[in-house]
Amino acid sequence: MENSGISSIAVFSLQTKTRILKTACCPDKDLVVLITRVGNADRISLWKMQGSKKWVVDVARGDGTVEKITAMAWSPDGETIILAHSPPRISFHSLQDGHEERSLAIPSPSNSPTAVEITGVWWFPSAKKPPDGSMPDIFIRGGIITGSAHSILRMQPLLDALQEDNPSTSATELFAFQGVQGRSSPKSISIPSAIASWPALPPDLLAASIQTQPSTGDHRPGEELDEIDRSSVGSLLVAIDNAGQIHSFWDGSYSLGVVRLATGYIAKTVAKHPSQPTLYVTTMFVDSTKSKATTLVPITMKLPLMDEKMTRKVAETSTTARELVWYTMRTVKEMRKAWFGIDGSDGAREANASWVRSFHERQAQFGQQEANAVLDLTALLTTGRPSEALADFIVGEQMSERALQKWETTVGDALVKLRIFSEKRVAPAFQRLHLVLEEVHGWSLLPQQYSQFEFSSEDTNTCLELAGRGIVIAAWLATTAQRELIRFKEFISFLRFEASKAATTEPQQVVPKHDLLEVNSYLMSGLVVSSIDKWFIGPVPKFTPKDLTASPPTQKLAEIILNSRRVASDPSQIVWPPNTHSRDLSHLDRNLDALIQALAEKCALIFDRASRAVAKKVDLDLRWSTPDILPGRTVTSRYTNVATFKPTMYDFVCERTFGNISQYLAIRAPHEGSGRPSHNMREFFLCMIRASHRHEGGHKTMCKVGVALLECTVPDSTASEWLDVPYVDEFVNDFLLLDMDFFDDQHLVILYHNEAGAAGQTIIGMVKYSDLGYQEMDVSGYVRGPSREDIVAEALKLQQANQARIPVATMTITKSREVGVVGEFAGANIAVNGRAGRRVAYVCDNVGLEVEVLDMEGED
Repeated sequence: MENSGISSIAVFSLQTKTRILKTACCPDKDLVVLITRVGNADRISLWKMQGSKKWVVDVARGDGTVEKITAMAWSPDGETIILAHSPPRISFHSLQDGHEERSLAIPSPSNSPTAVEITGVWWFPSAKKPPDGSMPDIFIRGGIITGSAHSILRMQPLLDALQEDNPSTSATELFAFQGVQGRSSPKSISIPSAIASWPALPPDLLAASIQTQPSTGDHRPGEELDEIDRSSVGSLLVAIDNAGQIHSFWDGSYSLGVVRLATGYIAKTVAKHPSQPTLYVTTMFVDSTKSKATTLVPITMKLPLMDEKMTRKVAETSTTARELVWYTMRTVKEMRKAWFGIDGSDGAREANASWVRSFHERQAQFGQQEANAVLDLTALLTTGRPSEALADFIVGEQMSERALQKWETTVGDALVKLRIFSEKRVAPAFQRLHLVLEEVHGWSLLPQQYSQFEFSSEDTNTCLELAGRGIVIAAWLATTAQRELIRFKEFISFLRFEASKAATTEPQQVVPKHDLLEVNSYLMSGLVVSSIDKWFIGPVPKFTPKDLTASPPTQKLAEIILNSRRVASDPSQIVWPPNTHSRDLSHLDRNLDALIQALAEKCALIFDRASRAVAKKVDLDLRWSTPDILPGRTVTSRYTNVATFKPTMYDFVCERTFGNISQYLAIRAPHEGSGRPSHNMREFFLCMIRASHRHEGGHKTMCKVGVALLECTVPDSTASEWLDVPYVDEFVNDFLLLDMDFFDDQHLVILYHNEAGAAGQTIIGMVKYSDLGYQEMDVSGYVRGPSREDIVAEALKLQQANQARIPVATMTITKSREVGVVGEFAGANIAVNGRAGRRVAYVCDNVGLEVEVLDMEGED
């Protein structure tokens, strides 16, 4: 076939079977994403238009779960790839190297008869609203209300940045060739369920008064001064599944809840109003006989709370609270790791336990029936005379200067970390969180404005009490760690003194520098069992401020006044220091780890309930989604032609929506009764539908429905030339339509197999759909509006009845070119990018070993 305005750019040769999705093309870059299957996991690769591969990444969880990619989308700025997986989850991957940035869990209904699978995902950019001309709020500075929790946090010093919890690089990855070989996506850190389910916008550490971690890698000078990209602010990520659920996420992160359609309904496609929080959802109804009807007019799904300022305020507050809780949890984890160790690493407590175990073994060697390190050390401290086992142990390897130095460094650094982290990180984080929760508690007392978010005063009070205990416990730990550090250093000084005395022949020359009382205190509550252990073990603390204070004086006021007068007249009666009794606090629980876990779970429930307000207040107009039963037609026969016709079954549909007014559909429908005796099973119509509808307020009006039937035929130029006659209708070749997609506002790209010739040809072409002779259909008999199946069935019925209302036209292909990557009778898939300056199409055969890139406006 003669080339006409389409040129081949490159051909990708692939090693494994590959598939390409309709949304694989990057909207604003000459890039495409391909999906390959390796074992039980999918792998994505990013390719340049010219045929070079940028990277390959495995996108599996890494826990052995069998997954597959079911849908794909792009972020509004084109820098993030969104993948929908089965089992249902949504992952976000960087365009730069493909690593997984984050993941969203998708809930599955417990009563679903089949496995839930995400069938579509879209990320709509934020609506650009013109200024309303009203007076600006003088109490708002930079989007923050003066006196709010965020305004106060803005004035606080930033908390220290946490070290990124990136997994260590293996030797294989470190020394591997840094090319485009397949690699595993970096495994994300283990996130507690409370944090994972906590609804939050994209992280904003500065809003939570937390210092950001400096990014690593090569960066240009002054990059940190660049304006923050806010293209996703106000955007809406929408996902649909085969269980009739619609999931929406503000800014691609903050869950707005789940909207569940009625039984029997499944969402097929979603479009959004350009300036309003309104979605247009095309649904399919499946009845008990498995008959299907797809709405021609989409249902309206309004999210009115998205326009309310308080909704955004709640989302930002939820995000700040989550960042502070997650910051505290990771800090406490680091503290626990330093003290007890984690994941096979030893902590400071193990250093003490290891020394004590070694001494117990030495005592057993000297025949002591009951090993007791504290008893022998106390005897040495008070009498200066060691037991036989201790005398031998002091001059051993465990008491060498190198061993003591390592021990001192390990325990000393851990205690210093506990003190600094408690004082500089944990306590201030709890204070900031308490401030945020106080604001939420205030909202719970204003049901006139915040009742839809279902804030509970009881729940917020519980969280405030937990945060208050966290402040006290963190300060308490800082003091205890400092006191234990002093005692530990005195203990190490005592051991050095005894080791030096045992190593010299003149003991009188060794001067003790340790405090006997401090050493004894450490022996009693530090060496074997430390009081710091209680900050990481035990139940959730439930003490009250009253439990921490000393008992109030029992004297009456008259007695206190009489004693004051007596002391004033005779100062010698002053008792100093005064007789005060400190309360014993050893019985109080102080598990900081358990407290922050309980606080996280409680706060997550509060904000999760608040985030669902948007879905609960959704205005879902289902009036036109119910199948419309016309007189004399059953539900089953409604989806079929009249008795003499076969059911209208079409293979695939392409849809294009312009705002909320016009909708174009390209449907491959069966070509029945054409009169041609050959290849009847492979003859199809291309049924083009143009539907216009208007949405005003709560009403929808069907304006026009136009239909154009195009025969899947092309002129047989060979026959015309052989017979030396002009082209006539008889000299046409049927072709098999393999795939199609809308290219822009005027053209449809089709991929078809021409049956002419011995081997046939696979050809890509463009059909102009905007100016076809659409014939208006009569839809006045439909109370609720017709379905797509109805329109196709009626069009075929009228055509087969030889009515001139629905004429059949030969498809006019404006551009075409033979595709070289698809063999005879092989299927294929296409992905197109019709944006100005791009104008390319990608063709991948069903074998999945080659992909051809075509410039749809090029010239050979």
